[in-house]
Amino acid sequence: MIVKLKLTIILTITFACFIALFNIAQAKTIRLVKTANDPKVFLVDNNRRVHIPNPSVFEAGGYKWSDIKIVSQKEMKKIPDTALIKSPVDAKVYLVENGAKQWIPDEKTFLNAGLKWSDIVIISQPQVEFYGEKEFKPESILEIAKPEIKTEP
Repeated sequence: MIVKLKLTIILTITFACFIALFNIAQAKTIRLVKTANDPKVFLVDNNRRVHIPNPSVFEAGGYKWSDIKIVSQKEMKKIPDTALIKSPVDAKVYLVENGAKQWIPDEKTFLNAGLKWSDIVIISQPQVEFYGEKEFKPESILEIAKPEIKTEP
């Protein structure tokens, strides 16, 4: 009985340490950026940026205005946009379009659109909840997944 209790305590402490280390590592990869000439603030995670649409969403994320870094236009252009967000506590992936989120209903839809898991930016649950929700439209996902067509001059 005592051995089981000790094992449970050790496992609980180990798990808590793992979660804490994961959160510290995640915090180091997330940054807030904007350019000097544009008021738009972006959350950058995994080298993908997502626009934070208003102060309420920003504050729901627990961010500090003083943590925003000013970057050059050139640097900002190097960070690809994404319209894909999710919370760390929910498996749902959302497409953000015009300030509203659309839940992508299944993995098949996600993958068939040519989307990549690495394009998802993880934001806090309160931030996810601040986005208005609208019904998923397959054509919306095709718009963001559409490859850029380059034309010769």
